[in-house]
Amino acid sequence: MIVILTIKRRKDLALKTFQSLLDCGVPKEKIKIIYGYDKLDYPEIKSHYLLPKALFELIIPQTIGDIFYVECGTKFKENPLNIEIDKQKINWLGYVKILKNYIVGGKCVYFPRIILEDLKKNIKPNTHMDRLIRNYGIKNNNLLISENSIVDFYKYESDFNTKKNKKNIV
Repeated sequence: MIVILTIKRRKDLALKTFQSLLDCGVPKEKIKIIYGYDKLDYPEIKSHYLLPKALFELIIPQTIGDIFYVECGTKFKENPLNIEIDKQKINWLGYVKILKNYIVGGKCVYFPRIILEDLKKNIKPNTHMDRLIRNYGIKNNNLLISENSIVDFYKYESDFNTKKNKKNIV
């Protein structure tokens, strides 16, 4: 299952991501849009905590089996279901960039169900999603990072007070 996490006011952006997946050959029954927490409704929670909170409280309970976690605003260059992955590890397929000690953007991440359940039991959702994925994966020796990101991005205003203005934005 491919899960697109979005918020109600970004529904159009989620639909673009949905269409991008269809255009890459993903069957529509393999895609689910889940509406997470909007910072406008939860001003007491830091924006970057809302993604892990949605993963633990909404995505995991609403899905069965392994998932591809996808953030809205992601434009796919290839079908993630056609990529050879290690089904025992977290596979980070889509990101903005890789820095020396950090990966920016959890745009498309494959999670085996067993890892999702372990994350839910052992990790507090009070960190950036990128950091949560990276730190958990490194600590447990179960993180694979694609050499090349399989995604681009649609232009939108981020809730982290930075305008998404990369070269590869469509």
